[in-house]
Amino acid sequence: MTVHVSIIIPAYNAANTIQRPLQSLLNQTFQKWEAIIIDDGSDDHTLEIVKNFINRDQRIRCISQANQGPGKARNQGIALAKYDWLLFLDADDWISPQHLEHLTNRLETDPNLDVVYCGWAYVLPDGEYIFSQIPERFGDLFVPLTQYCISIIQTFLVRKSLVEMLSCFDNSIQLCEDWLLWQRIARMGARFGIVKEVLAAYHTRPDSLTRNGEQLFRDGCEVINIGHGIDPKVPHPHPVYPYGLIADQTPKNQFYLLCACAGYLIGAKKDARCLLNLVDSQECLDLNPYDVAHCLFVHIMVSASKSRSEWHNVWEDCQQNLRIFLIALENKAHTPKLSFHSYSITKHFICRYAKVNNMHQCIANLWARFVLSKRAILQYFYIIRIFMKRNLWIMALLFPPARSVIRWVRGLLVTEKQVEDNHPSYNRDDYFEDLFSENPDPWGYTNLYEQVKYEQTLNIIPETAKGDALELACAEGHFTVLIAPQVKSLLATDISQTAIDRCQERCISFNNVRFQHLDFMRDEIDGCFDLIVCSEVLYFAGDRSNLKLIVEKIAKALKLGGYLVMTHSNVLIDDPNKPGFDWGHAFGAKFIGETFSRCLGLDFVQEMYTPLYRIQLFQRNQKPLYFASPLLPKQSQSLPDPEYQYLPTEILNDVVLHFTEKLPILIYPRIFPSSPNLQDPSSGISVATFEAQLQFLSEMRYKSISIDQWGYSVMNGKPLKGRAIVIAFKDASQDLVDYAWPLLKQYNFSATLLLHANEVGKDKAYDSATGDEISLIKWSQIRKLQSEGITFASCSNSRRSLTSLSLFEAWQEIQSSRQILQQELAIPITTFIYPHGDSNFILQYLVGLAGYDFAVTGRSGLCSQEDSVLSLPCIRITELDSPEILATKL
Repeated sequence: MTVHVSIIIPAYNAANTIQRPLQSLLNQTFQKWEAIIIDDGSDDHTLEIVKNFINRDQRIRCISQANQGPGKARNQGIALAKYDWLLFLDADDWISPQHLEHLTNRLETDPNLDVVYCGWAYVLPDGEYIFSQIPERFGDLFVPLTQYCISIIQTFLVRKSLVEMLSCFDNSIQLCEDWLLWQRIARMGARFGIVKEVLAAYHTRPDSLTRNGEQLFRDGCEVINIGHGIDPKVPHPHPVYPYGLIADQTPKNQFYLLCACAGYLIGAKKDARCLLNLVDSQECLDLNPYDVAHCLFVHIMVSASKSRSEWHNVWEDCQQNLRIFLIALENKAHTPKLSFHSYSITKHFICRYAKVNNMHQCIANLWARFVLSKRAILQYFYIIRIFMKRNLWIMALLFPPARSVIRWVRGLLVTEKQVEDNHPSYNRDDYFEDLFSENPDPWGYTNLYEQVKYEQTLNIIPETAKGDALELACAEGHFTVLIAPQVKSLLATDISQTAIDRCQERCISFNNVRFQHLDFMRDEIDGCFDLIVCSEVLYFAGDRSNLKLIVEKIAKALKLGGYLVMTHSNVLIDDPNKPGFDWGHAFGAKFIGETFSRCLGLDFVQEMYTPLYRIQLFQRNQKPLYFASPLLPKQSQSLPDPEYQYLPTEILNDVVLHFTEKLPILIYPRIFPSSPNLQDPSSGISVATFEAQLQFLSEMRYKSISIDQWGYSVMNGKPLKGRAIVIAFKDASQDLVDYAWPLLKQYNFSATLLLHANEVGKDKAYDSATGDEISLIKWSQIRKLQSEGITFASCSNSRRSLTSLSLFEAWQEIQSSRQILQQELAIPITTFIYPHGDSNFILQYLVGLAGYDFAVTGRSGLCSQEDSVLSLPCIRITELDSPEILATKL
């Protein structure tokens, strides 16, 4: 197969930049190309520069037209192209000398590919390459292309015939026409190949078209919406995708696109809140603060287009716009604590990367950390762990203690990273002022859960404490109006003046309440009080050392014999194996109580606790300072479970009541419409039995996960939150599509499908258990299930037991099945299921060597943290498993 390439370059007033891309073409090691420059009405010296290059190489030609935009210019170039393969190159970017050679070599090794693309990187004005992107996805890429644009335009080499079938670039949109083209090509069933090298450069410029954040967001949302519906401009869609994808993930995709566009505006020193008015979705409760921060960080830096030595100045220019955008984003998406954490993490990214200007400084910093920090050794170990992640299973198999050591080291590093990422310094005054200004009652204090907590807090206050009282962080006064009638005088304080104003309105009928603007974490507390109330606020102290300073300040503000009452929520970081809130704070109620109990001069009098919060009572004592108080309260009382279901949805989503320390992997046989007449009840179950089991699992609040999720939790040494379960089907039969999948969706469960690679695409397979033929589902159905959330595991090529084969035959079965599935599904296949459950030590070695991370045997039982991830047990489901029997197995 001989490949020739037509390169199309639209150019408009590109005199300052076009020399670099044209020179990169002359430097190509691949020679079979032509370049067509479309001069799109330039009125500078662009045409003169192009003519100089035409004189140097006759493969370059130029066509001039009136200014019509890059999309129409590219379409003009496509019409003039002589060759069967197209590359689109912008007039301010360039490609490496090996770009065309490596991409065409990939096409020659696999002539069935329709598109091949490579890696790329942004290039700063000083020539430094940053944010390198290496492609990982290949094969069928329609699913990812409905979510985001997977690469920049000059990385793609595409068949001309496919582009012409789609009438070239769609000029109805201005800035995402290339993304829409790749999506439409993928919808037709095109196969994408990859070259895992950085071979293209994107030159960052402040005046680039992509800095138009509003237009970019409008066009991007249009592409996302097209991918989730019928696209009339695709003449022959793949049978799986005629109606696009289901729209479940559309809100999340739009919000992440929003963050990218906001980054462009913020990097250009603009207010990005205008973009929120363009969002179709009303909320997105599960935005990841880390992902939001990373997206903003990358696009802010690209938009700012400054050398890394100037990045600290970028932070000074953008922090105000960033903060107000994140607060508005949190209110729009209803993702709790999003603004606090994303702001801190973004600052951490910018300030940290700004410090490393070149490789020498990077090495110097690492060496300094090695000398000054004992933990640096662990950090180097973690780096080695990343590079050896595919081979670490060998240590786990050959040296059982190694897994425990790795888990311990990883746990230390994760804990350190959490504290570092979640709690850099930030401006508390501005944060809380904007929070209350944008959203009255931001935490929903009027619900039944909070009202019960208020009543319990009032009940713990002794009668002798109801003199002069101080309320720290009164917010909008929901608790202030309850405590005011109980005390002689009350000083209500808060860091936000807006909150104080609302509190004053709420307390207008009380004459014994005064108000004061106060940041007690920074400022001194004036006066001495019989009672101090401090609730749901000390998490914001930042790190644990700051909390200790605040403890001493509060203790000094108490009269001798005075009382301190605190109510705070249990946070998982204090005790990851017990119920609490999954927040990113450095500590919760447990650590707060322990810290105050260590303060000399305070007695821990009483604690009332529920699974979700603690109410703690301390008294200022008169003992000499060398008499330390005990760490435990003198009295301890368990309260009834709180009415947590009345919490606002965005907060309820953070509640974790259960953990999965032992995971059930349920392996299901075929599903029959009625009770199967089988001698072996494990060969199939009826729809009625299956639905009864799903109903039981739903009532017990189980959630379905993939085997990968369990395996990664084992590697991290942490139990999964909630009651997790794996639902897996051993046959890719039509029964799954007809009977099982509709019921799974009805009860909000997903599933894992075990695939025999050689059987997929065939009509029938032989079931040795029943003696019957199985009607198999096609690749098109499998891809449709993939788009709806089903995950996949390899069960080798055939149904033969691996223990009955030679080692070479077993290796071929294990390795080739993974390659086939990954090629067709365009996703990593990380889990292996031993056929018939037959396994041994050597087979586990081969499975790991083939690149799998996890494997399931036929051993019966629940998975624990101590099980080898390449030898996980399972539970095989039968027709006899009523909900009562299933409960005993779980």
